[in-house]
Amino acid sequence: MISKLLEAVTIRNIPQSRVLHVTVESEDARKAALIADTIVELYVSHQIETKEKAAEQAVVWLTERVTAMQTNLQTAEAKVSAFTAGTELVSVAALRGVERQIKELGSRIATAQEARVASE
Repeated sequence: MISKLLEAVTIRNIPQSRVLHVTVESEDARKAALIADTIVELYVSHQIETKEKAAEQAVVWLTERVTAMQTNLQTAEAKVSAFTAGTELVSVAALRGVERQIKELGSRIATAQEARVASE
């Protein structure tokens, strides 16, 4: 029976496409259509199931990867916090204040040099 069925079924793909052409030869047109439709339904179901399994595996992999990356991020943030706590960082306002002081000192030095030259 299976051999006869295989002889009656022809499946070929249409070149440069994803379309399959399923032909079933039988004396009963309805039976042939039912067999062809069943083959196509089984094929499509199998393809969907295969893609779902692949998607599930991808989700598991991505979940593991995100978890690992989150752990790495937390570790890096802890290191940054420890570094920041142990290091005296200079603020922008403090730098501007120092720059002002340097300019004032430069001005005083120039005035003092002028006074020295004048006194000589």
